[in-house]
Amino acid sequence: MNLGAILSDQDCVDEAIATFRKALTIKPDYLEALMRLGVALGHQGRMDEAETTLRKVLAIKPDYPEALMNLGVTLGP
Repeated sequence: MNLGAILSDQDCVDEAIATFRKALTIKPDYLEALMRLGVALGHQGRMDEAETTLRKVLAIKPDYPEALMNLGVTLGP
């Protein structure tokens, strides 16, 4: 997950997405990895996938502030 975050920060979004997905195969309930995956998908313009991913996070933890904020950004004005 940390590698994915670094890759995302360096605008290596494809690699970040692959890394977040790998982290989730190891630990499917890793909410931060799932949230960051949603953000990375949004950065690629894959808004439907980003929304679905962020809603999965919120289904598990409805009060996750970063996921709420990122869902708002994904849904836009």
